[in-house]
Amino acid sequence: MLLYGRRRWTAGAIRSGQRSPSLLPSGHSKDTGRQALAAVYLVVVRRERACGHGAGSDDSPIAPDPTKQLRAHTRAQIKQRSRFEEEVRMATPWSTSRKLIGITVSTGAPPTSGPSTGFVPPTVPSVLRASPIPFFAATAKMQALRTATASIAAALARAATALTEAIVDDATAAFLLDADAETIEPTARTALAGAVGAGVCHLVMVSMGYVWNDHAHRIISASPLADFAYDGGPASGHGLVLAEAKGSFSQKVTQIWVQRKSEGAYDRQVHPHVLHPWRSPAVVHGYAVKLGAQLASVRKPPGPHSFIHVTETPRASAPPKRGLSVGISSETAMAVTSVALGNYRAAFMLAGAPVVVRCIDSLGGDEKVEGEQLFELLSTPSGDFIAGASGGDGGPFGVAGRRFAIRKDIAEAFLTKLSDLFRGWVPRPLWLPVVPYSGDGFHDDFIFPDGLALVTCQPRSGTARWSPAGGYSE
Repeated sequence: MLLYGRRRWTAGAIRSGQRSPSLLPSGHSKDTGRQALAAVYLVVVRRERACGHGAGSDDSPIAPDPTKQLRAHTRAQIKQRSRFEEEVRMATPWSTSRKLIGITVSTGAPPTSGPSTGFVPPTVPSVLRASPIPFFAATAKMQALRTATASIAAALARAATALTEAIVDDATAAFLLDADAETIEPTARTALAGAVGAGVCHLVMVSMGYVWNDHAHRIISASPLADFAYDGGPASGHGLVLAEAKGSFSQKVTQIWVQRKSEGAYDRQVHPHVLHPWRSPAVVHGYAVKLGAQLASVRKPPGPHSFIHVTETPRASAPPKRGLSVGISSETAMAVTSVALGNYRAAFMLAGAPVVVRCIDSLGGDEKVEGEQLFELLSTPSGDFIAGASGGDGGPFGVAGRRFAIRKDIAEAFLTKLSDLFRGWVPRPLWLPVVPYSGDGFHDDFIFPDGLALVTCQPRSGTARWSPAGGYSE
């Protein structure tokens, strides 16, 4: 608005002709007045636009209404959030489809002392078949092998399970990552790929018949060193087998790239220790298992888009042994004591038995573990199992709607040996029952050869107790 004389003038008033010639200075004609008013109008419009006035003028451009802008922004946010929530509701977590991942194999450099003549390795499978239940169980088992507490191991396993469920496409038999995988922060995606790669490594190893495992650095003092040491099955009575686990969810993944990474890991972390003349227990064979899955942004048809490559120690010229297969009965095998202890530390941690875990940790030290572990006895169509009783400082942990438990006959045999070790008796090596690697977890219980299982939640059929000094009793 502008004061001209004693009248107030606005752009709207000037446009509407609300002006009087009598207001013009004397000595000016109407034409001169019109020119003056036009000049005043331009000044008024510019000042009103600069000050945010004049929004209601008939002919002037409409200035943005802050209230309307806020409402429009809010509507856009609500629409975007609704679209995101709809996508989340539509995304189906990996829970039903069986995944098939092809496996390629190559051999590393031969041991400096030549191939082992007593140990004959099993044949590496050509494809890994895995449903969600064994996949998540294997990932959780490998996380529990760490020295972390039970709560941390459970949190790591739950995180890996939830993220894997969220980013693996459930609609196909191929192991495909959906677009959400690329939204994970790169370092977190690397850690997840490593955890999944360790689980895949365990599935490959148990499919060849190996039974017990632990972190290799707990048994062998060397660096660099493979991640895990395995015993049992074809290795029982011969020595240990090393396995290096690798995983990548990356734009770089191709079959050649995965093979090159596997072979490099074998050369660095496995080969120097195989048939080493001063190594005890002896390392008779080794593998480097590498999983690679392409991100959605770089996938091109026809595929495949996920790969497993296994690099292994060259074989001696002898027919391969077969590992445990579905359908054979339980049997007893010889286990290296240190590997069995690490293996069942993880198994009883997942099954919610903290007293057993503390007892294993105390072996070789001055700590004396007191108290007893209470177990629930579970009867399922697959057999009898035990799991730590809920409450107190422990309880069974589970994934995918199942709970971890241990086959009752295997748990009782191991706990009896553990009491002997605690009392100072040294049964070396340990002779323990093993079971077939069977079941896919969809319609029955999934059981690893060492007896660790994911079982459907069943009413308990009784209780059992174990203490380091008193042993196992029902």
